[in-house]
Amino acid sequence: MEQPEHKWYVVQTYSGFEGRVEQALHERIKRLGAEALFTDILVPREKKTEEKAGPARKFFPGYIFVKM
Repeated sequence: MEQPEHKWYVVQTYSGFEGRVEQALHERIKRLGAEALFTDILVPREKKTEEKAGPARKFFPGYIFVKM
């Protein structure tokens, strides 16, 4: 059977909660048994190249990308 082509979707969240939303989506997808429908969940970040300590900077604060 032919697999449907997956598309990227943008999900708006509260800025600073992207990681929690990503984790909640993974948990809900697993609980519903819908792993085959979702291929990727992405919170785009860049590594710090400066001397400043802290978490990686987000490219799109308040947004995550879901491929399904």
